[in-house]
Amino acid sequence: MSGDLRLESVGFRYPHRDRDALDEVTLGVAPAHLLAVVGPSGSGKSTLLRVVAGLLRPDRGEVRLGDRSLLEVAPERRGISMMFQKPLLFPHLDVLDNVAFADRAAGVPRARARAAARGYLDVVHLADLARSRPRELSGGQEQRVALARALAAHPQVLLLDEPFSALDPELRATMHALLEEVRAAFAPTTVMVTHDLAEAAMADTIAVLDEGRVVQHADIDALYRRPASITVARLLGGFSELAGTPVEGGYDCHLGFVPAPAPRAGEPTVVLVRQEALQVVDEHGPHAAASGLVVGSTRAGTRQVAKVELDAAAGAGPTASVLVELPPGVAPPVGHRVGVRVTGTLVHVPKPSADLESRADVDRSGEGAVDGALVRDRQ
Repeated sequence: MSGDLRLESVGFRYPHRDRDALDEVTLGVAPAHLLAVVGPSGSGKSTLLRVVAGLLRPDRGEVRLGDRSLLEVAPERRGISMMFQKPLLFPHLDVLDNVAFADRAAGVPRARARAAARGYLDVVHLADLARSRPRELSGGQEQRVALARALAAHPQVLLLDEPFSALDPELRATMHALLEEVRAAFAPTTVMVTHDLAEAAMADTIAVLDEGRVVQHADIDALYRRPASITVARLLGGFSELAGTPVEGGYDCHLGFVPAPAPRAGEPTVVLVRQEALQVVDEHGPHAAASGLVVGSTRAGTRQVAKVELDAAAGAGPTASVLVELPPGVAPPVGHRVGVRVTGTLVHVPKPSADLESRADVDRSGEGAVDGALVRDRQ
């Protein structure tokens, strides 16, 4: 159960809209691989899935599965199953007959369709609920049934449109584990739309959409270390943006000198610094690249991140803020002055483009990622 899925220069515009929902989208998913599609709301993620499924016909471009075009193939004959955010189970059918529906619609005798459906219910660990009605199920159970029903259609490609977003964190983690079981057992080519970056990290590759365009397609490590633009870095979260001034061999910013192989002479830029690359130290100590005031902190589980407003630096413009991930037991209070040390290489200067918003007056802290050039103090 696998297929090589490709979109080639796909474009689509909804009626009465002033711009394309998909604009020259070219993507490939290798057989049995999982592609996660992420991006801001309205970026075209769900539209992309509907074009692949055949629910929308592109205005231009090609959708291919293996060596065949899908453009003239009806949705039910494409070998593609799609799961939505809502399970959309048939309320008048019990769980077993919901799962057996695809085989029954294809003319398979009821007894054989139900026998196959029981096997898929075993896969999603719901065999004991075969005779339950959808109204008797929890949200997580409904999504398991929807997944079993999708698999029972024997798809080469499985499309997931944020199917786990309405579940609580514990149930979502359970569904993630189940999805991994399904991939191991059936090896479908899978495309998953999600807003959850932890969920996207399950994928073999991630495509970032913005205003209908693919702005980067790479594995999670490449996105984390080398985001193609500030748009991508902001989406990933966990980074700070600092104005950089070109100097010989690199850039000056609030954290010192950033070496770069070919700094753009005379052109201000944005230096992206990952929060894990920074450390809070004594502001008067020898390792402080900069000093500043703790103006806030956030906690997510055991992780705590401080926001430090750095002092103005010569040649680096006015004050700027950075995010610093704190080790356990270290929590400088708001209003406390600290030094900031650069301890890692997760610093990146993206190439210029229209969406980089590269300018000398940038003062922005987000929650994003990066790498590329090692920061050191300017001697």
